[in-house]
Amino acid sequence: MICVYDWTQQNDYNTFGAAVLNPSSCVTRQIGGGGYTLKMTHPVDREGKYKLLVNGNIIKAPVPEEEIENAYAGRDMWIYYTAGETALRDDPSEPRSVSYDEWNGSNIYVVGSKATFSRKNWQCIYFDDSSGQRFIPPDDSPWWKEIPGKTGGGTVVASLPAGTKLIWVSGSYSDTWWKMCTLGGVEGWIKQSDLTGEEHREQDEIQPVRITEQLFRIKRITDQTEHEISLEAEHVSYDANGLLIQKAEIAKATPATAIWMMQEGLYEPYEDGTISTNLTDTDSGTYTQTIKGKSLIWALLDPSSGIVAKFDAALKRNNWDIYVLKKQNTDRGFYIRYGVNAKGIHWDRDAKDVVTRIIPVAKDENGNDFYLTNLYVDSPLISAYPRIRMQQLSVNGQVGKDDGSGTDTPWTESTLRAEMEAKAQEKYDNEHVDQEKVEVTVDFLMLGYTEEYREVRRLEQVAMYDIVHAVNPRVGLDAALRVVEIEWDAIRKRITGIKLSNIADQARKSVAGYMMTDQSVTEDKIAMQTMTDIVEAAADRAIRILG
Repeated sequence: MICVYDWTQQNDYNTFGAAVLNPSSCVTRQIGGGGYTLKMTHPVDREGKYKLLVNGNIIKAPVPEEEIENAYAGRDMWIYYTAGETALRDDPSEPRSVSYDEWNGSNIYVVGSKATFSRKNWQCIYFDDSSGQRFIPPDDSPWWKEIPGKTGGGTVVASLPAGTKLIWVSGSYSDTWWKMCTLGGVEGWIKQSDLTGEEHREQDEIQPVRITEQLFRIKRITDQTEHEISLEAEHVSYDANGLLIQKAEIAKATPATAIWMMQEGLYEPYEDGTISTNLTDTDSGTYTQTIKGKSLIWALLDPSSGIVAKFDAALKRNNWDIYVLKKQNTDRGFYIRYGVNAKGIHWDRDAKDVVTRIIPVAKDENGNDFYLTNLYVDSPLISAYPRIRMQQLSVNGQVGKDDGSGTDTPWTESTLRAEMEAKAQEKYDNEHVDQEKVEVTVDFLMLGYTEEYREVRRLEQVAMYDIVHAVNPRVGLDAALRVVEIEWDAIRKRITGIKLSNIADQARKSVAGYMMTDQSVTEDKIAMQTMTDIVEAAADRAIRILG
């Protein structure tokens, strides 16, 4: 059933809420890694149910069924506290105390002489052995200046007040110094004796969940007439768009650590639900980003810097619980064959951005451009296109500088070139820049129950992120496409449309997921088009006008 709940009440969402609705239409639209919306039209009924359809109230509606399992919240870590005021340093050494012979008024001092008095060090800047000033102690005499009592030691990277919470990074109980990390992501060395307390936190294993219904918060009444009311609602996970991250400095963190640090950096805690993941640094790599003044949803869904995009992860939601998961290449053996389908299937193949030769560029020890010995890395598909398409790739690295591995190891020419080759290969292996972009949109309502419809009827059984094969024998196309968008009729409980794509950053094809809530740009204003496309189109028009 489709129900509505009053946001001013403490609701049990397992009940029928304030009313069971009877909409004339109710459609949800979910984009992989992006927006999740509901549109509804409801009659102005005699019972007055329509009066509950106001901004802020929550609608519960059926959604495509899916199961979530094998996810973890938080991170496994040991937490310590500073026993007093101290500091994190950039190497495991602290300043050592320096003292000189105790000052004595009967001694004859010359300019430059050093002495210790009252546990402070002093240096003589003027002396006259005939003056009575020679008997005045340094702390009260203009003839002396105080000088440091300590020297050497690692540079302070963070001053820490007593009680500062630190996360253990490395070091055993037999070590004098441990490497620790602040909640803000600053790493450094601290003496073990400056720490107190010990708290072990483990990852919480999330219990498997079967999703059949979801909650959507009404955000906009789009139309109201004498007979019906139309509205738009957004998945309640976007409530987290109202929570800002004060600051999170995340450096080479595992996915679980990065998500945890985002939550730790919030002005107010995310208490509505749990954010969990099954990604590991072994199969996904690490995350580096400084986030300040951005929402939690931005940190997760921004198409260029968010966790989901960076790890090419599957985003799944169960009301306020958010899951960032490793994509499963579920292939149910579904095929779409070009040329035998009815008009309800739209094909889009785009080769304008294909890259088949990458020239990675870093910096040598003098800051000049540094190249591979062979200059470029070619795609294995380079011969499949009539012309070579080159792209220069900037690689963050400089010969002689720290390689960022956390081991204080500098780049050498050979190690940096290996990194440059790996980054270029990632563009082919992970981003598939050497492949034309293929999108297939299937509108089941347009297809109807035609003879051709039998070819694709089973596609109504697909789930988000499933793999479907698109075949066009005439041009040699046999592409494995991923389900990146699902339109669902919540009344009839059936898929009415899907989109398939081999574009990894599908969220760019619509308004970014984090913009869905409390932003001036809506999906309807910029539908299925990137801001990059808009800028490029505007530039093309300007060039034509200027001639």
